Order: sequence, then C-alpha cells, then structure tokens
Amino acid sequence: MAEQRRGIGGLFPDSYAGRVLVLVALVDSVGTGLYLASSVLFLTRAVGLTGAEVGAGVAAGAVVGFLASVPAGMLADRRGAKNVLMALQAWRGLCFMALAFVGSFWQFLVVSILLGLADRGVGPVTQAVVGAAVEGRSRVQVLALMRSVRNAGFGLGAALSTALIAVDTPTLYRGMILADAASFFVAVAVLAKVPVPGRPEVRAKALFGGARVFADRPYLVLSGLNGVLTLHMTLLAVGLPLWTAEHTSAPVWVVGVMVVANTCLSVLLQVWAAKGCEDPRVAVRRGVWAGVALACCVVLLPFAPGRPAVLAAGLMLLAAVLLTLGELWQSASAWGLSIDLAPEAYRGEYLSAFSLGRSLQEAIGPVVVTALVIPYPSLGWPLLAVTFVVVGLAIAPAAEALIRRAPVAAAPGPA
Repeated sequence: MAEQRRGIGGLFPDSYAGRVLVLVALVDSVGTGLYLASSVLFLTRAVGLTGAEVGAGVAAGAVVGFLASVPAGMLADRRGAKNVLMALQAWRGLCFMALAFVGSFWQFLVVSILLGLADRGVGPVTQAVVGAAVEGRSRVQVLALMRSVRNAGFGLGAALSTALIAVDTPTLYRGMILADAASFFVAVAVLAKVPVPGRPEVRAKALFGGARVFADRPYLVLSGLNGVLTLHMTLLAVGLPLWTAEHTSAPVWVVGVMVVANTCLSVLLQVWAAKGCEDPRVAVRRGVWAGVALACCVVLLPFAPGRPAVLAAGLMLLAAVLLTLGELWQSASAWGLSIDLAPEAYRGEYLSAFSLGRSLQEAIGPVVVTALVIPYPSLGWPLLAVTFVVVGLAIAPAAEALIRRAPVAAAPGPA
C-alpha cells in the first residue's frame, strides 16, 4: 500500500491512490459535462436525427450496458479491476471519437451500442478499483470525494459547453465531443499511476463461468432496496420539474434553482453525509435516513398546488433540499454496504450486480413517476412516501445477514 498521509482537514484522501482516483473522477466528469450539455443539440442540429431516434439510440445503449455490467465486473475480478477500468475508459474514448463523425441514425445506433458495452460497467469497476487500492476505512471517504468532485466537474463542463453552444456550428459540436473523448484517454494515463496491491485469486473454470452473486439472495435484495431509493434521480430530473411547471404557480425558473441547489449541496456535503459509513451498521442507518428524507420530500409536494407563487416556490425548494439529503445518505449507505459486504475475491462481480438495482430504477422509475404518481397525486405521492420509509427500514434486516457473515465473506469460495 502506498504511503499514507493525513488529508488536509479531511478534504483530500489520506492515500496517494485515493488522491489519484479523485483526479480521475474530475477529469472524467468535466469531459462528460461538456458532452451532456451539448449532445442533444449535436445529434439533432448537426447530425439531423429526430428526438425519437436519439431516444431509441440511447435506450439501445442502456439495454446493452445493463446486460454487460456484470460480465465487466467478473472480468475485473479475473484480470484486475485497474486494468479493466483502463480498458473501459479507452473504449469509451474510441466510441466518442466515432460519435463525433456519425452521419445517420444507424451509425449513431451502432456507436450507442458499442458505448453501452463499457458505459454501465465503469461505475462498479471504479468502486472495485477503490476497494483494491484504498485501505478499508478510507474507501467511503474516497468515494464521497470522487462524487463531490464529479458533481463539480459536471457543472464546470456544462458551464463551458453552455458558453460554446452560443456559436452553434457543427464543427464546434464535434470539437466538444472530441474533447470529451480526449478526457477518457487522459483518465487512462492518470489511472496508470494508481498503485494496486496483489489481489486474491479467483478459482474459475472459465472467464465468465457461473456468476456467483446471483445465488446470493441477501446481497441481491439489498441491491433492489437501494435501487428503489435511487428513485431520487428520476424525481430530480423528471418528477420535480413536471410537478413544478404543470401543477404549481411557482415560476419555471425555480426548476433551474433546484438543480443548482442539488449540485452545490452534493459537492459541499457528500463527505459529511458519508462520515462513518465504513462501518456497515452506520451505513444501514444512513439508508434509513435516506428513506425518511425522501418520504418527507414527496409528502411536501401535494401542498404546493394552489398556493401563491412565492409559497409554492419555497415548498418546491424545500422539497429539493430534502431530496438532496436523501440522495447524499443513499449514496453513502450504498458505498458502505456494497463494497464491505461483498466477498473480496468477487468484488467486481458483486458491485456490478449491486448496480443493477439502480439500472432497473432508471428504466422503470420515469414510467412510475409520469404515468402513476403525477396523474394520481392524492394517492401517488403518499404511496411513494410510504414506500421510501418501508424500503429504508427494510435495509437493516436485509443487511444483517451479510454483516454477520462479513468476517468470512472475504475469503474466496468455490467457483
């Protein structure tokens, strides 16, 4: 393990590996923010795709990513998480280079599918790298710092993109996408400097022979519960904006303020929210807090319609703050439980499976919010609040079986 140093005021990781991984997160997120703010304009204005075609391509990539995420984690266990993460980042860079020059829907579809092979695996494999390169008590701190700088990087990239979009030329759009591609290659170069100690051997007959995690019911239940709590993503992106614009008298610009508040609070408070979550039982409590905070958020929403504009705006902003607290505690809880309760020799596989709960939410959540909750608010919001509380409370018994076996879980089992 690299030489340990004490971070300045807890703002920087104690280890060299942790600091390098935080730098990787910053580089990656600036490029991604640059792309996300301009991607739809590039595809519709420069390439000439319709909104439906863009949606179809993105959906195809998401499906492929969902299917490829666990194999990516298994590959990380067998070939080294750092090596696989570098390969995934390089693959993303190549895909974005190709994306800059697509000229039709079918070309975009192919690139989206190829990108999907790597995109969904990056998150859990990154966590596996943190698990391998960073000492146990510092892992959650590093992940929290990575998330904080990632949010800051998204904002910086988006702000730069917004300034450049004013020029509105195909050449500039392609330049921004190529800049995003370059960020992945820079991330690979930085990742190469991360020191990773030896890893336990995994006995397996074949590279992808028999995913062990799918027989681990407690861990899969925990993944599903965490997936429900990640509904905060859909609420921020879809639920709160629609509710504000269509059902309250609050000015539409409040939506932007909610997003900015969420980003700023995430940057400033994520490390605080994750403090102590290297202890699984503390992580369980954070999950309970997340469920309660999200329930309080949605309970507020039915009170906003029919109120004066100022009061409605205040209620929506308060709801956004509560949602952000739920988001921060959910993330911290997920890190503390998913990494420490996974067998060390199968960490990549387990973390990839844990991410499936979030992936399912991303597919189902928008339908639940737009087709079931918002059209029937007198029933939908209270039911959603109860769901959040029940799911938060259910994390404790779901995690207890994993916590009891944790001392022996790190040893490789039979493949």
